[in-house]
Order: sequence, then C-alpha cells, then structure tokens
Amino acid sequence: MQSPKRSDTLSRPLWVALIACGIALAGWIGLWGAAEDAPLYGLIGVSLPLPVRLGWNLLCALSFTLIGAGALRSGRRALRLIAPAVTGYALVNALILLLFSRAEYDQGRMFFQVALSLLVLIPLWWVALRKGWMQPR
Repeated sequence: MQSPKRSDTLSRPLWVALIACGIALAGWIGLWGAAEDAPLYGLIGVSLPLPVRLGWNLLCALSFTLIGAGALRSGRRALRLIAPAVTGYALVNALILLLFSRAEYDQGRMFFQVALSLLVLIPLWWVALRKGWMQPR
C-alpha cells in the first residue's frame, strides 16, 4: 500500500486569487502612473513624497503578483498569506490617505475606501478561516 502524499495545495475559490491579481495590477498601474507623473510632483506640491509612492507601489505590485500566482496554483503559502497581506494593504492605504490627504475630495474618499476594504476583507477572512488556510501544516 502506498502512503498518502501530503499535498502542498489547498482548495480555493477563484475570486480569492482574482483579488490578489487585481491588487497586483493596481500596483503596477500605480507605479507606472507615478513614474509618468514624476516631473509634476514638484510643481503641484503633492504631500506624499514620490519615493514613498514609488516604493509602496513597487512593493505591492511585486508581492501581490507572487501571491496571486501562488493562489492561482492553490499554493499553501500563498493562501496562508493572502488574507493578512490584503489586510495590511488596506490598512496602509487608509493610513496614507489619512496622513497625506489635504483636499476635501481625498477626505471624502476615506469612507469609500474603508467600506470597500471591509466589503473585501470580511468574506476573505471568513473563507480563509473556514477553509483552514491559516492553520499551520
């Protein structure tokens, strides 16, 4: 008799992988947009420093590209990282918006960003905990 092999994959809904891929795409688009608009940052007096914006977008784009690819393959490590990574992403973006928003338009976006984050995070954590993704091997 063969002993059962320990699988390194878990079942996952497709929407979970699409969340990570969507955040990765947003990170790459944000990185491209910030690099393209770099000469304007000094002229219009943007409060968020350009190196911080570029660094944050690059970190998010790379991280969520790897997590998204792993989640599409149902990799255990990617599925274990996805809920905490999306939570950290939402918190840091809300903090950046809170610290660097000067216009009323940006301050009005805060409610929308928090509501959208909760709309994504509640079902994501529900699935992550119910499917046992957060359990150690």
